[in-house]
Amino acid sequence: RGVDNLTVTCCGDVLVAEDGGYMRLVAILPDGRFVPLLQVLGQARSEITGPAFDPSGTRLYFSSQRGVARDGLTYEITGPFHAPA
Repeated sequence: RGVDNLTVTCCGDVLVAEDGGYMRLVAILPDGRFVPLLQVLGQARSEITGPAFDPSGTRLYFSSQRGVARDGLTYEITGPFHAPA
């Protein structure tokens, strides 16, 4: 499929929002490993957009472009997220 949106954590992880129907957010760690973080289900023909962290790095925000009712949804996920070794 494809890559649509990116953001980087304070630890150097690259978060990738995938296009093409999977509706997943995947982390690429500094050592090159891929770690699936989340998948949004039940929102056909949508895509994850705009992943971003709050200034503290403990809250991740992203949107589903069309949502369930085609009106879009924004999500907030609270960490902790990957911490430096």
